[in-house]
Amino acid sequence: MKKIIALLMALVVLSTSAFASINISLDGQVLEVPEEMGKPFAQDNRTYVPIRFMLEYFGYDVTYSPAEKQVIGTDANGSLFMMQIGNSLLFFKSADANEINKITMDVTPVVDYSIGRIYIPASFLIKEMGHGVEYDKDTKTVVITTKTTTVPTEEVTEEATEDTTEEVAEETTEEITE
Repeated sequence: MKKIIALLMALVVLSTSAFASINISLDGQVLEVPEEMGKPFAQDNRTYVPIRFMLEYFGYDVTYSPAEKQVIGTDANGSLFMMQIGNSLLFFKSADANEINKITMDVTPVVDYSIGRIYIPASFLIKEMGHGVEYDKDTKTVVITTKTTTVPTEEVTEEATEDTTEEVAEETTEEITE
C-alpha cells in the first residue's frame, strides 16, 4: 500500500512539472497569452506556441481555411506565412524577398481540437521571421529577441497581398499533392 501511495505521489509531481506553465518573453517583457488563445506547452523536446497569437502579436492578419486546413498570415508590409495541419512544410515570404522559403519541420503542427487552436514549435516560426529565439529551461521561458535592424515599410495594396497569398497557396497545394 505504501508503495502505491509513493508511486501515485511521484506521478503527481512528475505530471505537475510536465504541465508547468511556459512563458514567452519578447525583448525582456513577458507576453500574456490570453486564455482563449491557448497556452504554450512542451512536447517531445519542443516548445509549442499558439500560432494565431504569435502571428497576430507580430502584426499579421491570420485566416484559417477549413477546407484546406491551412493557416495563412499576412502583414501590412507584404510578408506572408502559410502552413497546413498534418503537413511538416512551412512557407514564409518576407516583404523584401523575391522567393518563398519552404521550410521542412521535423514535426507537424499540433492541434487542440477541444479549444480549436493550432500550435507550432516556436523556433521554426520565430527564426523564419528573422528574430532570435532560445528556451530558458530554468524559468521555462521562450526568449525571443527581435531583430535590431529595421526594414523600411512600404504600403502594400490589398490586391498585392491577395496575389502573393494566392501564389503561395498554389505552391503549397502543389507541394502537398506531389
